[in-house]
Amino acid sequence: MIDNLDRAVRTIERQAARVAAAALFVMMVLVLIDTGSRYFLSSSVPGAYQFAGEYLLIAVVYLSLAHTQRGGGHAQLDALASWLVGRRGLAARWLTHIPAAYMLSILMRANWDRALEAWASNATSSGQLRYPLAPGYMLVCVGTGLLILTLLLQLRPGPRAGLGVPASQLDPVKGA
Repeated sequence: MIDNLDRAVRTIERQAARVAAAALFVMMVLVLIDTGSRYFLSSSVPGAYQFAGEYLLIAVVYLSLAHTQRGGGHAQLDALASWLVGRRGLAARWLTHIPAAYMLSILMRANWDRALEAWASNATSSGQLRYPLAPGYMLVCVGTGLLILTLLLQLRPGPRAGLGVPASQLDPVKGA
């Protein structure tokens, strides 16, 4: 049952990483068009930076967190990580993953409350483009929720924990 949950979470992580990659590409194109527009037409694309910062950047950061965690891509001390194998590694995961999951659950709950508030009050951004704020908060909830699940699944002993899986196996483009 846990293995089925792990497979499902891994599939969702992969899809979230694809969405994050697409958001990064869109952000890159939007900034390129905005810069070109300012240089050649002396006018910027209205709301480009606002949209990039309030939606696209959030998608890039939060939707890629769990995938990065699964692949061992977050910053770590290599000398310490190589020493933390076997039972020491499992104990270290319990000492770090449980508090991290707890703190992330607080972040997720706060953003969930803000999303519901924004949805109920029909809150919109205050810049040139008046788009709803609730989806941005929901992106944070989805990303942190996936990371919480990944952290908790990595508390299992053994190779099934999904720690340090080679990047080639996690490439969202290849669909592995």
